[in-house]
Amino acid sequence: METLEFRTGTYPLHHDPNFNYQLNRAVMLSGGALDEIRSVTNQIKDIPTWIETLLSLADKAKAEKRTPNALAYIRAAEFFMNESNTAKETLYREYKALFYEVHGGFIASQGIKRIDIGYEKGSLPVFYAAPETGSLGTLVIHGGFDSYMEEFLPALLYCKELGFAVYLFEGPGQGECIHKQKIPFTLDWHKPVGAVLNYFGLEDVTLIGISLGSLLALRAAAWEKRIKRVVAWSIMENFYDVLLSSRPKALRVVLDSLIKAHAKGAVNSLAKTMMEKEPYAAWGIEQGKYVFGQPSAYDFLAEAKKYNLCSLSGQITQDVLLLGAAEDHFIPLSMYKNEIDCLTKVKSLTFRLFTKEESAESHCNIGNMPLALNTICSWITAMETPGL
Repeated sequence: METLEFRTGTYPLHHDPNFNYQLNRAVMLSGGALDEIRSVTNQIKDIPTWIETLLSLADKAKAEKRTPNALAYIRAAEFFMNESNTAKETLYREYKALFYEVHGGFIASQGIKRIDIGYEKGSLPVFYAAPETGSLGTLVIHGGFDSYMEEFLPALLYCKELGFAVYLFEGPGQGECIHKQKIPFTLDWHKPVGAVLNYFGLEDVTLIGISLGSLLALRAAAWEKRIKRVVAWSIMENFYDVLLSSRPKALRVVLDSLIKAHAKGAVNSLAKTMMEKEPYAAWGIEQGKYVFGQPSAYDFLAEAKKYNLCSLSGQITQDVLLLGAAEDHFIPLSMYKNEIDCLTKVKSLTFRLFTKEESAESHCNIGNMPLALNTICSWITAMETPGL
């Protein structure tokens, strides 16, 4: 983090697309060593061996005083742990402590401040920074289903250096809110956004939501009109549909009908069978139960169905930028049109599809973050320029 240099590229590190993406994420976002990760990927057969392998890398890096690398491996190992694994919270606390031990001085030297602001019966952690002279605008940024705001600090710093005031926060279901305070996701995302705007007295902001955050940001804009522009850094019109996008059509039809019939027992039984056969599905459902505060697979999936755009599409009236990825393994290209078709009342709509040739084809364009950030900031400047 001690420079503004982002790594660029995407690499074939594992045959499983989920593991491959998370390994690339460890390199691009978290500071993992590419060659070191590449040397052990053949040891990763499933989630248990993923955890074992990444923890081994973390121990090696710590022993060799390579704490930045260790951070990447601790985060990656913790990522695939379920709440029931007591090591998950231990690793989360270790990650946070080491992160600020390594980067705290640099963060302060760059004028980045951190504060916890009141939200309902808890608080929201916020990083914020502003350019030394003037400002091209105000950005409010948040993540999605499984990110930590520390992972996006380089993006905050990059936008600050481009001339923007930036506020980066974790909301319900994310980071400290779920780990420390057990505050689950809320469909009313305008409430945590509003808490940030109220505390800092912000008006005329651009809200940037990443991954699932793209859906949350657009939903917030339906209610919160201090948001003048929205950047959906991913395409996700319906969270439930994305969760099931890789499943056979017959299974989706059965699940839809069972949820519609409130057949809780049958859904839980079907989910249990699926989770026993597919460890990644088991992780996704367990993680979903945890961050959404739901007691069963049925309750999580029924809640996920509510997270959509079309039910609020007529209320989203801002300028909107949609950022897609040509080879997003989570979200099929076929779903992009659904979101575009939903946004019928927006002031303007800009869509940018990033490609493999740009090293930005993966989910949230992790192989070329500067390209995505430059695209966002250039669009904001254009939207704020009179006559355009």
